[in-house]
Amino acid sequence: MSSKTATEPASASAAESHTTFFRQSGWLVVATVSGGVFMTATQMVANRWMAPAEYSVWFALLRIFLLMSIPRPWAMPSIDSLRERSGPPCERRFTSG
Repeated sequence: MSSKTATEPASASAAESHTTFFRQSGWLVVATVSGGVFMTATQMVANRWMAPAEYSVWFALLRIFLLMSIPRPWAMPSIDSLRERSGPPCERRFTSG
């Protein structure tokens, strides 16, 4: 085998991997930007349709939901260790109380 044929599949695989990465990251950017646009539109529509007191409550609840949905990197190791200690999913026994 020549060195040219040995490196061709690797370079083709690397090019395909690059293309896949940029295609997936492009979709991520589109999803993030469109989510921000729709959230801004929701805020403007809600501000016009709701009374100021209702809008304040809605906005506070939306912020609480946002804070609850942020992944906590410092909590993941403890969650993983709990999962490891409990064993495989088929052997876990949940007790009440």
